[in-house]
Amino acid sequence: MNYHRQFDRRHLKSLFTGLLLVGCGGLFLFLLFGLVTNDTAALELDRMATMRSVRPKGIQNSGNTCFAASVVQMLFRIGFLRESLLALNPASIEHLSEERKRPILGLQNLFRSLNDPNVKTVKDHKGRFIPAQFSVGQAADAEEFFLACLDLFGSVLEVEKLQAGLSLQVAPSDHLERMDFWSSIRVTFPEIITAQYTALSLDSLLTRPMGPFGEEIINGKPQIYRIIKSPQVLVLSFVRSLYNPTKGTLLKIKTPVNIPESLDITPYYTPNNN
Repeated sequence: MNYHRQFDRRHLKSLFTGLLLVGCGGLFLFLLFGLVTNDTAALELDRMATMRSVRPKGIQNSGNTCFAASVVQMLFRIGFLRESLLALNPASIEHLSEERKRPILGLQNLFRSLNDPNVKTVKDHKGRFIPAQFSVGQAADAEEFFLACLDLFGSVLEVEKLQAGLSLQVAPSDHLERMDFWSSIRVTFPEIITAQYTALSLDSLLTRPMGPFGEEIINGKPQIYRIIKSPQVLVLSFVRSLYNPTKGTLLKIKTPVNIPESLDITPYYTPNNN
């Protein structure tokens, strides 16, 4: 009789474990099916997987090159740019001038080092990835470097693919005349707060009337733009300088900005865009 009871208990325990595993497996398949059938969720999963697969590492500053290093870190995390540049055959750019070929190969070598799991910090690059129009050892604007890199990528990649992945389409809020930009938006600071050091929220800079979509003045008021189509990577370029008319010089804006881990850009879309 005890033998039968022990057998029944073992049998019930095995049956319960089996049902639990089957239930968990079914729930997992149901959730997975729901995610992969949702384009937005699938893209988000792909982005998260890419970010996890790319281990962060630093780029040594070789003399005021932080403006370039920050852009390279961002470019490296754009999947199709990274893979295309890593797979680039140097023979395919032999027809380019030395002025264009040098920074392209410099970026490729930099990407290889960033992609190497054994490398913790990329050193000894000597700024070879920086185009000739930027003076060695002199600080420059990150957005200008970003646009220069896109120009270089246009020399070796399919322009249509580049534009599809990095094209930002916006329109004024009062009509839908489409305007195409690269994926960089200039974020300016209101003059009234540039002297303070209290941290600002990113949302407070984006939503004010003269935010990144309201720089153009028409009939005395800022023209507010909204997004029609967002790029795969949306770059927010902070304009951290302010012209001082008294001294005729540029002042650096040191006001800190709190950057959230996740930013909902839905409020910046056109009203008829879902």
